[in-house]
Amino acid sequence: MKYINDWNDLRAYGINYLTGEACAVGKRLLCDVNERGRRLFCSIFGLPPDTAFAENWNSTVNGESAVGSVFLPRFSFSFIAAMILLEVGCQCAVVMETGEVWGIESHDDVATEDDPLGQIREFHKIQAVYEPLNVPRHGLSAVHAMTGQSQ
Repeated sequence: MKYINDWNDLRAYGINYLTGEACAVGKRLLCDVNERGRRLFCSIFGLPPDTAFAENWNSTVNGESAVGSVFLPRFSFSFIAAMILLEVGCQCAVVMETGEVWGIESHDDVATEDDPLGQIREFHKIQAVYEPLNVPRHGLSAVHAMTGQSQ
């Protein structure tokens, strides 16, 4: 099982939360990204793989060169964390009522007889579950049945 508990945990995925003071309305957080973080954002938001971000503020993110920066809405943490966990191979991502996001991996034994998240549900309050649909896909994008295209 993988865990992302707060904005600071995103550093391991190439996203470094810097400040909330850079937003003139106080609703967005400024984050630097390294190449891994940039690629994750491109996948999550369906951006072209060569998308350039705004200039980075600091020189490194998690020990690697920063390649850009981005404003993120404060409320987007659980969505971004869940999508990252799916992108890095978790079978599903579970947003807990406490705010942290858990990524369930194939070797995690959490299922009960009738429920794939049974043991988690038994002891924790779940706010949301993210899991891929049963459709052909490329990364986090579904493949269109008629054209074979994906975002």
